[in-house]
Amino acid sequence: FGAQRELEQLMDDLNVDRTIRPAPFAEVRASELLQQAIGRNEHRFSRKAQTIDVQRTEANVWTDAHWCVAILDALLSNASKFSPHGSRITITTASSNGKLAFKVSDAGVGLSKEDLDRLFVRYSLLSSRSTAGEQQLRGTLGRCRQWARALNGELEAESAGQGKGTCFTLLLPQAP
Repeated sequence: FGAQRELEQLMDDLNVDRTIRPAPFAEVRASELLQQAIGRNEHRFSRKAQTIDVQRTEANVWTDAHWCVAILDALLSNASKFSPHGSRITITTASSNGKLAFKVSDAGVGLSKEDLDRLFVRYSLLSSRSTAGEQQLRGTLGRCRQWARALNGELEAESAGQGKGTCFTLLLPQAP
């Protein structure tokens, strides 16, 4: 991971453009995006007997559906990996100032302040570990933040500390 991280840093230093090129944006129902991402992770949730609690506001977003589902898929996969057997993962959507916030919250292993600072740095090593030995891909969240920005959005994370869960927020423009 050290070599991969150094390569990423070198590419950043050289201003190598690695952004995605989304397809033309379209108006998409937020509920459809969530449904697809949840479906992609159903095998994880059932294997760990996790409950998915969806509390959504019906709204449409202006986005590239493929990349949006890819981000939500990664956030749900992450929540499952870092949450214990039988736990609850909560997904909420809320509108504010022309943006729709998708929040994915878990009561899993949480993140230290140091881990939060490095969370979106591709190939960084974090102290948190998955709860059932699931594979941890070290570049996924860094890529997700890049994808979110390419969709004119943002991806943020917060945690009250280790053992206190994590909440990821994906902000995307609402459809006009």
